[in-house]
Amino acid sequence: MLDIVSMLFTLIRTYIPSEIRWSYLMDLYDMFAWNICISTLLYCVFFALWCDHAPACCSPACACEPFSLPQV
Repeated sequence: MLDIVSMLFTLIRTYIPSEIRWSYLMDLYDMFAWNICISTLLYCVFFALWCDHAPACCSPACACEPFSLPQV
């Protein structure tokens, strides 16, 4: 899924006129695209790890500790 988003940024970049492609706007576009991709990746990794350690009931009404490791 992330590679589809990164290819979308690349595809959009090819259709931008050359006046804009060689301007400072492309630097901003590249920084924005990089931040979006990395933020999405970190979000996915964080919540995958958090849900892996969280108990089945993790609503505010339950007293759960999401980052507590299970006792072996």
